[in-house]
Amino acid sequence: MPQFWRGEGGNGFRVRYCAPGERPTEPREADLVFVDERPFAVLEWSEVGAATVSVELDPAKLRPADASGRLYDYSGRVIDRR
Repeated sequence: MPQFWRGEGGNGFRVRYCAPGERPTEPREADLVFVDERPFAVLEWSEVGAATVSVELDPAKLRPADASGRLYDYSGRVIDRR
């Protein structure tokens, strides 16, 4: 799995998603990073700034949610394996 560091690139992207078993009206949010154009939701950062839990997203299910281009909606389910 790729290693991410908080603040690396300073992109400020966020992604809204639903976890399995949750109602679609109650989305969660996570940091969104891109590695070689592949999107990942970062669910947890360590105290030293490394991403400790990340999930690769299907780019076909990722859509911009606002005009700023910083917030995305993800139509797939994100499984948190913690």
